[in-house]
Amino acid sequence: MEPINYEQLAQEVKERKESSPEFQSASHKEVLSNMLREHRPTAQHTDDNQSSVISNQSSDSSDGLASYAKDAPQDAKQKTESLIQHTFEHGLREGIAKAAKEDPYILDLYHDTLTEQLYQQLKEKKLL
Repeated sequence: MEPINYEQLAQEVKERKESSPEFQSASHKEVLSNMLREHRPTAQHTDDNQSSVISNQSSDSSDGLASYAKDAPQDAKQKTESLIQHTFEHGLREGIAKAAKEDPYILDLYHDTLTEQLYQQLKEKKLL
């Protein structure tokens, strides 16, 4: 298990923003989003699906998902919540690898939700 190291993540976001010309005018949230997209594995592996529901993550949406997810099908919401919970329990690398096996809609919903939740956590911890 590799828990999320918020301090290291915040430092990587700041370094990327300062050192990459294409990110200097971008927000910290945009830089974080780009970094998460880069972590997508290229190889697809099989794994069992986890169906537990996230309960304690914050976001702008009342159910913890990306703000546009209110119109998403219920099964997509549940799958995304499960992937987010898995990520917070097992770390970014494992969570992103598991999400990469899903269809593009779920993957995008996962990415946007994870970006929002991580950014909110980093702000709450006053790291960004």
